[in-house]
Amino acid sequence: MVDQLRHTAAPLDQLPPWASRFPPIGQGSRAQQLADQCRRAIAAGVLRPGDRLPPSRRLAALLGVARGTVVTALEQLAAEGLVEAVVGSGTFVAAAAAVAGPPPPARAQPWQAPRVRPEAPAVDRALPGTLDFRPCRPAVSDFPIGPWRRCLSWAAGRRPDADYADPRGAPALREALASYLRRARSMAVGPDEIMVTNGAVHAMHLLANVYLAGPSDTGPGVVMEDPGYPLARQLFEGCGARIYDCPVDVDGLRTDQLPAAGADIRLIYVTAANQFPTGARLSLPRRQALIAWARQVGALIIEDDYDGEFRYDVEPLPPLATVGSGQVAYCGSFSKTLFPDLRLGFVTGRAEQIELLARYRTRTDYTGNQLVQRALARFVSDGHYERHIHRMRRRYSAKRRLVTERLEALQLPISLLGTESGLNLTVAFDAPVQGLDAAAFARRGLQREVLVPTLGSYQRAHRQLDGLVIGYAALDEAAIDRGLSALFAP
Repeated sequence: MVDQLRHTAAPLDQLPPWASRFPPIGQGSRAQQLADQCRRAIAAGVLRPGDRLPPSRRLAALLGVARGTVVTALEQLAAEGLVEAVVGSGTFVAAAAAVAGPPPPARAQPWQAPRVRPEAPAVDRALPGTLDFRPCRPAVSDFPIGPWRRCLSWAAGRRPDADYADPRGAPALREALASYLRRARSMAVGPDEIMVTNGAVHAMHLLANVYLAGPSDTGPGVVMEDPGYPLARQLFEGCGARIYDCPVDVDGLRTDQLPAAGADIRLIYVTAANQFPTGARLSLPRRQALIAWARQVGALIIEDDYDGEFRYDVEPLPPLATVGSGQVAYCGSFSKTLFPDLRLGFVTGRAEQIELLARYRTRTDYTGNQLVQRALARFVSDGHYERHIHRMRRRYSAKRRLVTERLEALQLPISLLGTESGLNLTVAFDAPVQGLDAAAFARRGLQREVLVPTLGSYQRAHRQLDGLVIGYAALDEAAIDRGLSALFAP
């Protein structure tokens, strides 16, 4: 009934919009005309189930008619099952009014189609009930909801500002991030060298629009890892970039395969700490070579540290940003460490670089949600963030151990890559497994309600490996065991 659907009526000091859109027409009494106005508004979907009509006395005053006229019209509509009076609450459009629905338009209306249609985003979707092994998905069931609720409550209790906030982000959060990066990443950055963004992809979008602008004889170039992150590739291509695919091996990006001098390279995108999706980490000699090459060609390195907090068997190498000052924009995100719907990340760089990004952002979305940023600043400053990271590092390590043990016990012709860090690992096929290549294997998995992406879905020009990318972090141990059994059963 409407008890579950009640919606607020229009302000009581103005005529409801539906009454102006559907003026009285035809013959009959004013009560009949008013009832007809409501019927037409309901049929058009302007009045919907649960919408509350103004009180009869107030509606009569706004329409300039007697209250009895309005009461008669409402009684007629109630008899037809279109409205329902709830004692003590008012009169609402009834749930049964939705059965007929709005009438189809008399003719199709033309619309102005864009000249360029955006490509569908490279994001997989899982069907309900599917055991989902997609990578980069955190275990949100372990998130400390109590401390987060208290931080949100504290932030909501502060009086809001009447002006737009700093496009670089809330000062308290930039202070907290600068302190955290010094402790956790040995990065000597100040608050003026940090911009809070709506995630890592948003940071890349800002960088792309600033650094890829301007004329170019060959098209502004971006070097991408291959295999690599498809959404980043789409983003750079959407900004007009020419993509240079560079292969990856066990030591990360092949710096000996970087484009020859002469190409207009503006950006280099790398996942140095934990290459996505192979899990390789960029070796120290290649880090030095990459920074030297970037300085030579005048390109900015975008270092995407998407899950660098989670290393299990080895100590992490310091970020490229610690040795390539001014040549590296370091991007981080809270989507993997906390939860994706938080929609917060950050980018670091020289203060002059951050100022340029802030100028561009002021022309687009201006700034982010300050309430959530203040809450996160409190969450980080009070130590909840680092305690959560330490706890999840243990949880993910146990899940990783379970996955590797189950896969090794199968004694199949496979190699496991990227087991030292992150939220996923790669199962490389040394030979066809059970007579199937990875694509056929993934299709068979879907038939068994198991979703697992192939390594080929992340490769472009250099298809050197065949295999599956197994994201295990979001699933509990029982689901992991059940999913692997279903996936690899003959």
